[in-house]
Parts: sequence; C-alpha cells; structure tokens
Amino acid sequence: MSLLIERIDHVVLNCRDVATIAAWYERALGMKCEAFGSDGRLALKFGNQKINLRPTGAPNWPTGAVDPPGSLDLCFITTQSPTRPSITCATAGLRSLPAPCNAPARSAR
Repeated sequence: MSLLIERIDHVVLNCRDVATIAAWYERALGMKCEAFGSDGRLALKFGNQKINLRPTGAPNWPTGAVDPPGSLDLCFITTQSPTRPSITCATAGLRSLPAPCNAPARSAR
C-alpha cells in the first residue's frame, strides 16, 4: 500500500548559525521569525507556511543521520494510522522518524 500524503506540514532547515539565517530570511524575503516550544526554537513564518530553523548537531531534536548546514527535513501530514508511514518507508528501504507526538493533524499555521 502506498503512503497517502495530504500535505507538507513544515520544513526543517539545518543551519550553522540560526540567528544569522533568521535575520537574512526576515530582511531579504520578509518572513517573520517566531520562537516556539519550551526551548525557544525558531521558525520562519510566511503565509500559512513555516520553516523551522535547527542548529546543526542540536541534541534532542530528531533529524536524519547526517545534518549538514543547508540540508532539509520534510514533515508530512497523513490521515493514515501512525504506524502506516513507518511501515511504508521501511518497505521502500527508507527511514522515517515519528512525529514528536501522535497528535491529530494541525491546521496550517
């Protein structure tokens, strides 16, 4: 069975210097930088979209096995059961990371 992706929830951009990247996106592209979460993570918001800025090598922030500056993580929304994406990815030889919680899909930000 194929994976039924509804939409992209958000993108995570791995950065060497989060503050510098945030300032550039604000200045050059007019995005709004916001802190979120109990640890004050930063996200760039534009329209109903969001790009989370992740410091390369950040502990306790799940990402791929390699996270060089400029690499991206894509976070999808699916209406399938929480185990279906992991099974589908494993069958295709891919690794997926579960969402931080099994919360229902959020509306676009």
